[in-house]
Amino acid sequence: MAHFAKVENGIVTQVIVAEQDFINSGAVGEPSSWVQTSYNNNARKQYAGIGYTYDSAKNKFISP
Repeated sequence: MAHFAKVENGIVTQVIVAEQDFINSGAVGEPSSWVQTSYNNNARKQYAGIGYTYDSAKNKFISP
């Protein structure tokens, strides 16, 4: 299982725990809206939270 953040207009609106296959299935919306986040900060600078901004150019989440 992994953590995924739903990013809408650059803002995180939801964070869930799911398998990549579940995200890819489209069951929770467009798969491209979901960005994997790391609970232990191994990827994308920090763990995403609701209200965080996702900077796709820098590939990181930024706290509000």
